[in-house]
Amino acid sequence: MTRVDKSTLTKLQIVRAATRLFLEKGYSATTFKMLAAALGMSPGNITFHFPTKEHLLAELNGLLCRFQWQRMDQRAAEGVSTTKSLAMEIAAVVAACEEDLAVRDLYLAAYRSPICMAIIRRNNIAQVKESFGKGLPLWTQEQFDAAEMLAAGVLYGALMTDSSVIPLKTRVVATLDAVLAIYGLPAATRREEVAHAKTLDFLRLGQQIIEDFRTFAEEDSAQTLWNLVNT
Repeated sequence: MTRVDKSTLTKLQIVRAATRLFLEKGYSATTFKMLAAALGMSPGNITFHFPTKEHLLAELNGLLCRFQWQRMDQRAAEGVSTTKSLAMEIAAVVAACEEDLAVRDLYLAAYRSPICMAIIRRNNIAQVKESFGKGLPLWTQEQFDAAEMLAAGVLYGALMTDSSVIPLKTRVVATLDAVLAIYGLPAATRREEVAHAKTLDFLRLGQQIIEDFRTFAEEDSAQTLWNLVNT
């Protein structure tokens, strides 16, 4: 019989429960006390593995990055260009934060966290190189780093604002055009991607990404548990 590492199993259970609570109640509203009650364990047991909520948020960000890559791979298999795929992802994230306040709180918390931003930036740069790298053969790593910081600021501004101030479609279109411009895409290409974005049902797109991520998180957790028990 396979002997399961109890520490690893406990960490998996904590991350799984934290993910559910963060997505349901938001990062800011979730406390270690709530998490402990959901798990039936002491807060001290949780902080032994994850000293702060920020460390748990970093785990969730890693999961979200894997989810984004899976979506890009799926679109590539469907024949969607990498540029259009990245554009759709930007639209989906802004729309999801408009649709669900808990998701919005989660994203904003990640953008305010140094630990999470390090994860996000590495992931974003890798995605940009996958999407635009061939068109930027002379760019240095320093240029990619600087462009990502600027693009992240644009996206953060879009997430900070809601439709009571600027309509969702306006924010998506402006964010998309600005990000593509930062990475040097020609005006004609930007107009094409923006025109395609305007045809999307943003609210449905936001709902779908939330549903898909919930499913992905549960399946990833189940697969990790199966691997833990069977290896």
